[in-house]
Amino acid sequence: MVPSFRRVGRFCHQYGPGRLPKADERAVGAGYAGASAAVVAALAFAVATTVAGFLGMESARGLAPFGLAAIPLVVPGAFAAGWMTWRYLPAETAYFGPIAGTVAVVLTYLAAITLLLPVLVVGFVLSDPLFAALELSVLLGVLILWFGFAFTCWLTLPLGVASGWIYERSRAATA
Repeated sequence: MVPSFRRVGRFCHQYGPGRLPKADERAVGAGYAGASAAVVAALAFAVATTVAGFLGMESARGLAPFGLAAIPLVVPGAFAAGWMTWRYLPAETAYFGPIAGTVAVVLTYLAAITLLLPVLVVGFVLSDPLFAALELSVLLGVLILWFGFAFTCWLTLPLGVASGWIYERSRAATA
């Protein structure tokens, strides 16, 4: 049995991110929903790659820690991306929830790499001359962004579409 959107909304308000400050505001609630989806995606990636590694898929071995290490980057990035998308994307957009969820996922990748770049720059500046460090940091950041997207888009894009749709439907059902 599929739970009704009213029940999903009620559950989020009683036990989940709906209890957090200003969660009733549309954009802030979307930020919380995005951050929650990011945690789910990171944990699901870690579990999926661990299981795939145990089942003999050599290319998946060792990827789980990257999913867990990404949590401090993707959660605030997803909150900001969800807030920004729901705040600035026109509400008249057809299929708003799924489209906004997809846009928020793409923005989350960009936000996460933006949060990571200063760490890379500082790390390389401490070990190399400044210009080489900046160049290497940007190059490494682009590589991390590309491979991060390539390894996780199979999970994050559908999850973004689904969470955007569920968020909009549950808001409408509890309004």
